Amino acid sequence: MATLDHLAKELVELDESDWFVLLGQVHALRRVSFSNGKVEEPRQGMSAKDFAKWVSCRHLASDPGIREVIYLPGNAPTKEIRLLEVNVLLKAPEGDELEVIDFSPDISGLDFKVLAADITTGQWDQIKQGKLVLPSGWVLDGMEVWRRERRHE
Repeated sequence: MATLDHLAKELVELDESDWFVLLGQVHALRRVSFSNGKVEEPRQGMSAKDFAKWVSCRHLASDPGIREVIYLPGNAPTKEIRLLEVNVLLKAPEGDELEVIDFSPDISGLDFKVLAADITTGQWDQIKQGKLVLPSGWVLDGMEVWRRERRHE
């Protein structure tokens, strides 16, 4: 297998249209390989944790900037999924308030509400140090972290 440096040098030489075709192909292949058999598909009666893991895997597979997803079940209502998504491609927003977005998928028979906040690695460090406040009612108690796996060392 080619080294990362070798691949990078060859990719730089691609013209723009080939670059975007290649990105699309690689993204599709990685998405399939990332999600195959790793998590249970959504179904009625599944736990909030299992649904959170499914959503997290989909987000990790579909957004190359997300390096880890932190599931925050502590203090959350029974049907609410709270996620922090550490995105290395995100530019830090101004101010000290995290923006929460409703990512609830429309899946028949499932009524989970999915709330996610994209954060930078620096913001995640600040949250862990208590220097950046989580959205109202969100706590780190009981958190679970799901990360991208390294395929090669």
